Amino acid sequence: MWVQSRQIKFNQGIRYVLLAIDVPRMNEQTPQAVEQVFGQLAGAYSGLDQIEKYWVGKTQAVFSFELVSIGGYVQFLVHTPTKYRDLIEAAVYSQYPDAEIVESTTTPTRCR
Repeated sequence: MWVQSRQIKFNQGIRYVLLAIDVPRMNEQTPQAVEQVFGQLAGAYSGLDQIEKYWVGKTQAVFSFELVSIGGYVQFLVHTPTKYRDLIEAAVYSQYPDAEIVESTTTPTRCR
């Protein structure tokens, strides 16, 4: 119960952002490009030591990637902690230089 209470307190302090990523319709990238993006996001992984885990309540960062198609218009939605926004943008721009990334004003109803 101690660890859970510390994790709840730690997670309440994390601020999230919802990014909408528009990739041009006529891009010439293969699905391997998205795999490369996910590979770059592995850089967010950090091992936890005993103090971070049991005293601070630190947990691994959580990303949510969704592929949305509404009326034939396709875009990625990424729900991420704000401190990883630059990492997400760099990973996407490295594979899709013409992509547009904007912060969405709507927040998903289920954030965590």
